Amino acid sequence: MNILDENILESQRKLLQEWRVHVRQIGYDVGRKGLKDDEITSFLLELRRVTFFTLDDDFFDPDLCHARYD
Repeated sequence: MNILDENILESQRKLLQEWRVHVRQIGYDVGRKGLKDDEITSFLLELRRVTFFTLDDDFFDPDLCHARYD
């Protein structure tokens, strides 16, 4: 599953959907608007096989990457 942060532009989300890329966006399809960074990481850890896309530099931390094979 591809999850977009709420800071990704709506036009970019729509473009991906036009290309038939299945995406969900925080604050629109999943979660709620205004989720804090720590709430997002907790939310993502509950999901399986997820890729998170954001423009937020705070997430550029290798310690936040988790490889889990179920």
